[in-house]
Amino acid sequence: MIQRLAIFTLLAMAASCAPDPAPLTEVLNPTGVSVHAVVGESEPGATKYALGDSSVYLASPEPFQFSRLFKSADDRGRLAIGFSIVKEDQERFEAWTTLLTGSRMAVVIGDRVITAPTINDPLRTGGQITGGNEGFTDEEVQSMLQSMVSAPE
Repeated sequence: MIQRLAIFTLLAMAASCAPDPAPLTEVLNPTGVSVHAVVGESEPGATKYALGDSSVYLASPEPFQFSRLFKSADDRGRLAIGFSIVKEDQERFEAWTTLLTGSRMAVVIGDRVITAPTINDPLRTGGQITGGNEGFTDEEVQSMLQSMVSAPE
């Protein structure tokens, strides 16, 4: 009995000394991420969301499936989140972003609008979520990726 207690104690001590898990760099088949057209306040079905210190109104989410979200860097080396659309949805995604060219698309993770950029060119296979002029911190990237792992389906 004492021997079992000693082994249990050693295992408990070893577990408490274990290193933190490795940071996430990719989430395959993420749930809880959606894209929406940014619309006017009076648009039927528009839902108000907070975006920083202001608000945006979003249409219903578009039914695109994401194949992955991943830690990335923008063209200036600032941390960002990249995303890929499943192959079956890429043609529809390109058509939708073509219609939105010159307008805004919001990326929502859970119930939080992460970004709502103007679409300058059609997107086909995916894109990149940037953190604006500052970029994202590593903690923000980890939080977003972690929310994809634990988001309800």
